[in-house]
Amino acid sequence: MSVNDRFIQSTGYQREELVGNTTRILKSGYHGDTFYKHMWETISKGKIWNNEMKNKRKDDRFFWVNATIVPYLSTEGKPFQYILIGIDVTETKEIQQKMKEYLEEMQRTKNKIEKYSSLNQSLTMTLDKEQFFDIVFTYFQETYGFDKGILMDVKKKQHRTKGLREEKIESLLEKENVEEILSRLEEEKFFVIRRKAYGEEQGIAEEAFDCYDFYTGILSTEGTVEGFFALTRLGRPFSEEEIEEINGLMKQLAVALSRIDMYEQVENTKNLNENIIENVNEGLQLVSLEGKMLQYNNVLADLLRLNGYEGKLRVQQSIWIDDFIEGAVEKEKLKDFFRESIEFSANKSKNLRFTLEGEPPVFVELYASPVFMHEQKIGTIFVYRDITKEYEVDRMKSELVSTVSHELRTPLSSVLGFSEMLLMKELKPERQKKYLETIHKEATRLTNLINDFLDLQRMESGKQEYTMELHSVNEIAMEGIEKFKHESKHNVNIVDNARFAKAKVDRDRINQVFTNLISNSIKFSPEGGDVTITLKNRKDDLVVGIKDQGMGIPPEALTNIFDKFRRIDNSETRKIGGTGLGLSICKEIIEAHGGRIRIESIENQGTTVYFSLPAHIEDHEGDHGVLEKESEDNSDENGDNVMLVEDDISLALLLSETLKARGFKVFHHIRPQSALKNAKETNFSAVVVDLMLGDDMTGWDLIKELNEHKATKDIPVIISSALEKSEELIKNCKVYDYLVKPYSAEELLRIMLEIQGKKKSD
Repeated sequence: MSVNDRFIQSTGYQREELVGNTTRILKSGYHGDTFYKHMWETISKGKIWNNEMKNKRKDDRFFWVNATIVPYLSTEGKPFQYILIGIDVTETKEIQQKMKEYLEEMQRTKNKIEKYSSLNQSLTMTLDKEQFFDIVFTYFQETYGFDKGILMDVKKKQHRTKGLREEKIESLLEKENVEEILSRLEEEKFFVIRRKAYGEEQGIAEEAFDCYDFYTGILSTEGTVEGFFALTRLGRPFSEEEIEEINGLMKQLAVALSRIDMYEQVENTKNLNENIIENVNEGLQLVSLEGKMLQYNNVLADLLRLNGYEGKLRVQQSIWIDDFIEGAVEKEKLKDFFRESIEFSANKSKNLRFTLEGEPPVFVELYASPVFMHEQKIGTIFVYRDITKEYEVDRMKSELVSTVSHELRTPLSSVLGFSEMLLMKELKPERQKKYLETIHKEATRLTNLINDFLDLQRMESGKQEYTMELHSVNEIAMEGIEKFKHESKHNVNIVDNARFAKAKVDRDRINQVFTNLISNSIKFSPEGGDVTITLKNRKDDLVVGIKDQGMGIPPEALTNIFDKFRRIDNSETRKIGGTGLGLSICKEIIEAHGGRIRIESIENQGTTVYFSLPAHIEDHEGDHGVLEKESEDNSDENGDNVMLVEDDISLALLLSETLKARGFKVFHHIRPQSALKNAKETNFSAVVVDLMLGDDMTGWDLIKELNEHKATKDIPVIISSALEKSEELIKNCKVYDYLVKPYSAEELLRIMLEIQGKKKSD
């Protein structure tokens, strides 16, 4: 190999070091085998090769040559030597490299500026804390690259993390750790902790390396640290330039956080105000000085039945006033009130009462108050109060005064009048007795009235005590009937079809319920008629019905029938009188027992009061009663009805329970007249008659009537009596069997099953 002086100068070698050597002495290791392979393949074929080569000088410095290799060919066309013509382009390459690095730096700067600008825009636009966290983490990850991080808003106790385990997050957020970080940032503004990688940070690395934790504070406008940003890099320190940039960004983050906090505060205040407006019991409406409706709440929309007004704002005065007065009785008066209140000169509060049409009507108290800002009127606020209940309370108070004065004065007048006559006149003993009986009766009436008031007061205040014990409710019902057995115009009877008639009750209070309801049935049936008490099981309840054939209740009065002092306001009921407390007391008692009470009624046809009590279910062969509808007809055409005409309550209860246990429905009567009427209307398997009944009609008289009437002559009659058999009387009456008291209830059951069997075989 021969070389010229320029080649020697470029390579730094001496001529003797180059001559006789190959070009391999200049290899820099920059080009790979493929590069040289292509070169030799080209020149070996006799072709010229040209390319840039990076070579190494003797002093190990690199230089670039634009090399052209030209092969010399033999007569056979094969290369036998080569000449390399090289131009030193090192300076040019260096300029190109610097230009490339400069352009790359420009691009990085441009990207950073674009990201920075995008961050600024995003932080300016966002008003959501979670979105703020996402934007910040994304920017820092793309710009600075970190392995772990936490952004903490201490003031709001909110944070966002990346790459941290749950237990580490909990540790960082412990009060003492947060306080330590904040305290240090108050002094240093930022700090970097260099530490050895530990645990999972080490990963698969064989040698230990350092981690760098960078902490910087988020400052308020007053300069206090309200949060911090911590970033961790594994094996890569933070440069001073990066630290300076991050610290600079913290000011923007603090401003953005402050703006978000202010926005959230405004939103919270706004939502709080809206919630207050929506949750107050009054309807609210804000109207501008020009009369436009600016705001209203749902209570107002519901009160005035403003259909289609959802979300409507800035409604013109002429439109909303017409809509608002549409349902009012006092339309013109209300329209004038609105217009006068809106006027600029109206600077005092005023109010108006009006009525909304409907059934029932709604009474509204409307207040108008001017709204001022900087002593200048800017609008009017209207407050709508539903005073229907207050109106009703006032009405009830008036009724109470009227009722109490009437109910107290009437018996007091009798007491005073008759006592004065006893004091002032000499009367015969029988006359004195009659007057004293009247005084006693009226005094008892006064006592009962006062007791009703006291009972209701105790119940409503929760001070009423109940002694809950297991009792047979049908026995309590029979005791209730006993009190009214001398009613001449009313027959009170029981239809007992309750397989399980026991319940845990306060006996005296349930007795009070029966007494009140039976008394009402009689009182509001002035023309007479039957009062029928039914008992049946429905699911796990014992359902009691008390039905009369009286004047009934108008449909509109049923809604509030259980309210205190509520009486049906018509001429007939006004004659009857009463305080209107009986049903209220019954409702309180039944609900205190875990039951329900309701009323069905048809005017001029009668009323039925139903109440239910949780039944004591006894396990008899898994039978838990029969599911029945409360309002179904009590008559039964299956032939399993049994009538008991018995005034001994204990015996009647024993017989009833025994018969019901075998599927019979028991109709119980005390008075033979009502028993005869019932027998003519209902299909009975048998009638059990006690001979010693009322004075007007004996058991024998009842049996004779049953034997003679077409509808009842075939009903088997069983006598139940303490008297010995009278063969002569038995001969004159058709009697199936005769049981002498005391006898076993099983004996009666045996006879009933025998009758039932014969009927089925026929």
